[in-house]
Amino acid sequence: MIDKLYLEIESSCDAIYEAKEKILNFIEPYYEEDVNTLAVGLLEMLNNALEHGNSMDANKEIIIEVFVNSTQIKIVIADQGSGFDWQSELEQKLEIGFDIEQQFIQDRGRGMLLANSCYDDFYYNEEGNAVTMIKQREKPRA
Repeated sequence: MIDKLYLEIESSCDAIYEAKEKILNFIEPYYEEDVNTLAVGLLEMLNNALEHGNSMDANKEIIIEVFVNSTQIKIVIADQGSGFDWQSELEQKLEIGFDIEQQFIQDRGRGMLLANSCYDDFYYNEEGNAVTMIKQREKPRA
């Protein structure tokens, strides 16, 4: 491991926006591409932890860990909620025939789809209350 960042933040909109900036500033020296792509998925998952995981409860915390090694950046976001069946949720959203335009109108599941498209690997723990997003630091050579 080259570097790591650990944050415990309160469940508030201000706190997740501050955390997003800290994380992007931390990642930027290690990532050759534009970090704004990573920011989209990161903010969506922070919002999900706040809204769905911690139910906007200011007494609950969001824990964020960022690990950088020679090949990848790994971000883990954990909330204090009871979790959900993320595999079924994601499979439903990615089914053939799924209308992404309709999904954006409904605004549910959008964060998972965006984060999944911004990172190379995306998964939750078994309980569904901690998400891991991995981005390769360099594009593989063909």
